[in-house]
Amino acid sequence: MTTSIIKKLLVVTWLTLLSFMLLANVHAWEVPSYLRLTSGARLWFTNLNGDLIQPDRTKIGITDNLGVAKDRLTWEYSLIGRVENIHVVRLKFELPSMYDQAANDSRLKIYDGRLGYDLDFYMSPQALFGLNADMDVFNIQSVVNNVKVGASTFNYTENRTRVIPSLGLHGSFYPILQGIAL
Repeated sequence: MTTSIIKKLLVVTWLTLLSFMLLANVHAWEVPSYLRLTSGARLWFTNLNGDLIQPDRTKIGITDNLGVAKDRLTWEYSLIGRVENIHVVRLKFELPSMYDQAANDSRLKIYDGRLGYDLDFYMSPQALFGLNADMDVFNIQSVVNNVKVGASTFNYTENRTRVIPSLGLHGSFYPILQGIAL
């Protein structure tokens, strides 16, 4: 195994064990009837793959032709507000992930943010069910400098933003067993 893979496995194992140790004495919560704010952070590995498709149908491989590094650690932050037990507003965002290659200054910069609303129509200490609506905002900035594919050389900058709405259902189950939390 390479050193990079071993480091990633050690970090993921350490974070998993830490999570289980912190959750060992957690039980299903009693539902308060007031405003509650929670926040959090998450660190995870990304793996970038794919092609940039040009107007003439030429494919520029992100890792093959651009030569950008494809593995990154990404931080995600969240802020969640609960009002009167049934209304939940969620805001999540990632710090921009920069995938670059110093030799020709080609790069991809990815932004991701989400705004969501949950309506929890059934809530007890053991179970939670509800509806959710989300608005995901996804932005990619592409800079291609002196990239040769076959007989063509590509130089351009592109900035695209997508807004993706979604609707769904959610549910959670919390068994009440001494010393076990899911």
